[in-house]
Amino acid sequence: MHVISAEKPEFTKCGNINLIVTFGSPRPTQPHKKKRSRAPVIFDPMEPVPFTASPNDSEPHGVDLYNRAIAGEFGPVAPYVEPPVTQTQKQAEARAYLNSTDWYVIRKLETGAEIPTDIAKARQEARETVS
Repeated sequence: MHVISAEKPEFTKCGNINLIVTFGSPRPTQPHKKKRSRAPVIFDPMEPVPFTASPNDSEPHGVDLYNRAIAGEFGPVAPYVEPPVTQTQKQAEARAYLNSTDWYVIRKLETGAEIPTDIAKARQEARETVS
């Protein structure tokens, strides 16, 4: 892969680096008339794409981009910022909690054993989040 440009480096949660990279594909060129000189290789840029560079990448261009980003070639690497939790995610977590603690309700119905206070309170909060 030939890298035309890279920008907007930012760390990922696990320490890799996200970039916007423009790769290039070789363009066929006409051979020079002189037998001893080679035609220069020209690269046509492709569309910029998101790319995650890693120091352990299996591809050499991934490791190279990581090292170049760490060296500051594409500007300072922005720190990782945890994305905000959406309401949909909160509701999904609340539903999962309710599902995982439903057995307390079933046990109470079948045996009369009380639901622990902390569980009952957390289930109430989860129900309010879901509704």
